[in-house]
Amino acid sequence: MRRRFHGEEAVEKIKERKFDIVLLDMKLPGMDGNNTLIEIKKIRADTQVIILTGHASANEGLEGMKNGAMDYLMKPVEFESLYEKLQKAVNTIKGS
Repeated sequence: MRRRFHGEEAVEKIKERKFDIVLLDMKLPGMDGNNTLIEIKKIRADTQVIILTGHASANEGLEGMKNGAMDYLMKPVEFESLYEKLQKAVNTIKGS
């Protein structure tokens, strides 16, 4: 099982190596999800970011999309929805 990163740690990992897809929670210790997203996109604009938010409102997901996320999901996440978003990200990466 992968451990969750603080926002700052995630940004450092993105600097160290390329990740094609990032699943990004909006509630992170330290730097919040939207600021983490902004930093990720500054470093690797082609990384596909899918926002995860547990809020009753979709506002954070929509804000994330304004900041460069490709899509968002509300928690709890259903497997089928996550699979569809990941497939969309893969297709974007492949250019199809």
